[in-house]
Amino acid sequence: MYAILETSTKERRLGRRRQDSGTRPVTAQAVAEQAGVSRATVSRIMSGQARVAAETRERVLEAASALGYQVNMLGRGMNRQRSDLVGIVVRGATDPYRAALFEALLREIDGRGLQSLVSEVGDEAALDRTIARFLQYRVSGVLVTSGAPPIALAEQCARLGIPVVALNRAVSIPGVDAVLSDNETGGRLAAEALLEAGCRHLGFLGVEGGTYSGLARSAAFVAALAPALAAGRATFRPIVAAGPDHDAGAAAATGAWDAPLDGLFCASDVLACGFLDGARTAGRAAPRDLSIIGFDDVNPAGLAPYRLTTIRQDAPRIAARAVALMLERAEDPARPAVVETVPVTLVRRDTVAGR
Repeated sequence: MYAILETSTKERRLGRRRQDSGTRPVTAQAVAEQAGVSRATVSRIMSGQARVAAETRERVLEAASALGYQVNMLGRGMNRQRSDLVGIVVRGATDPYRAALFEALLREIDGRGLQSLVSEVGDEAALDRTIARFLQYRVSGVLVTSGAPPIALAEQCARLGIPVVALNRAVSIPGVDAVLSDNETGGRLAAEALLEAGCRHLGFLGVEGGTYSGLARSAAFVAALAPALAAGRATFRPIVAAGPDHDAGAAAATGAWDAPLDGLFCASDVLACGFLDGARTAGRAAPRDLSIIGFDDVNPAGLAPYRLTTIRQDAPRIAARAVALMLERAEDPARPAVVETVPVTLVRRDTVAGR
């Protein structure tokens, strides 16, 4: 799946109609003459990167609007060997959190005066097509958002000098930056909240095979439980869902009661909500029979059927930092790779027992 998402679509349609009414497209030079500035000033302002006086910017934008001036994004990119397109690699965009992160990326890219070229990579053939398409359009950078991102794509783009940022996974590839939520703090916050609630038989619900984020959350959760486990004040067991969706979480709940369980930390809100529904089918409810904490704080978590206590990820902040690191890498390709963590917070609702 490929799609080019253009910024300011309405304005572009209106501008195209104005330009089509004449004999030739309006040029940057014409805008410069109308606004009484240099052509270079027009180019800097239209690129969205210039720091100029507000009065000058307003004058240029008014002249551009009056004349129906359109920036030739692809043509401008060819002149400098890079377009104004940013490649976004997605997988599983129907997941509520990934969908929210995707929307945040689109807003951030749009706000920078850039455009998005979106690709869903599900197999090797799609990977090859994606790399070819990114090269064809001379993308300025690539943002990889999937929970299990195709490392081969990141490696290939890095070798070709295209800035790459991995989201929610740290990668050991020279020149590839990463932005991820603070999974370690999230796991610790969940452990502390469940222990404070009096839970003694704890579990972690993850996905078969695991993802980078899920494994990091699980490890941090167990590490925070270690003193209680060593002292015999708590027990721990992993619970594995067959997949990352709601139904898999519900199915995991049906076989979760063979051993005591009164506190559960889940790799995602989707799994947690599924587990809650499965637990209800088994005659159990939170927080009466067990306390449960999710991760993400997606919209369903706050709805009345769940009121899920969870760890909130800051998708807008992750998106902003990812785009910023991509642009910084374009300016300084040789700098060391950066792994940046974004803080998380515990959101208390109704699924953890009070003391």
